[in-house]
Amino acid sequence: MCTIATTGSMHSRLLNRGLIKQNGHLPKMVIFTHLKSYPSNHAMVHSDHIDWKRIFSIPSILFTAMGVLSAVFALKGFMLPNHFIDGGITGLSILFSHGSEEYIGAYLIAFNIPFVIIGYKKIGKTFAVQTTISILLLALALLVIPVPELHYDKILIAVFGGFFIGLGIGLIIKGGGVLDGLEVIAAYTNRKFGFSTSGLS
Repeated sequence: MCTIATTGSMHSRLLNRGLIKQNGHLPKMVIFTHLKSYPSNHAMVHSDHIDWKRIFSIPSILFTAMGVLSAVFALKGFMLPNHFIDGGITGLSILFSHGSEEYIGAYLIAFNIPFVIIGYKKIGKTFAVQTTISILLLALALLVIPVPELHYDKILIAVFGGFFIGLGIGLIIKGGGVLDGLEVIAAYTNRKFGFSTSGLS
């Protein structure tokens, strides 16, 4: 037997069920069973939901749009016309499409699906939705946005191409998503183990 202090609502519920006397005494096993099943404030809040307000917030939209435009400028202006490829799923998509702008987007979407699912399960629904939007926007932008082809020294192509695609990735991460499937893995390990995204992607 022991004595506990209860809130008014909890005390009434236990009293009505005959599990507590007016003096507040009840067996330890009863305390454990009912305190374990008694809902806390944290348990009542569903934390894993899609935050549409965050997704369509002005900062998120701006960062995502600027990131996609920067990545498209890097790919169509520097890398593709000079036969350079990026790393990760984007580079794999360029290889499978043989550098064709018409098919890169389709490969980007197909190859990134498993990683978006991983992000959905391991990181969160909002992150998965923002990543999906970023990838779809990149695939669409590669088809419809005209970018002048720039032919310079190979070193300059590598430097500026890498700079603008890196800038695009950074902006999209700032907006809440990622642009490449391998960055999903990097984002997960960053959140779980504290490794930086740049060190893993």
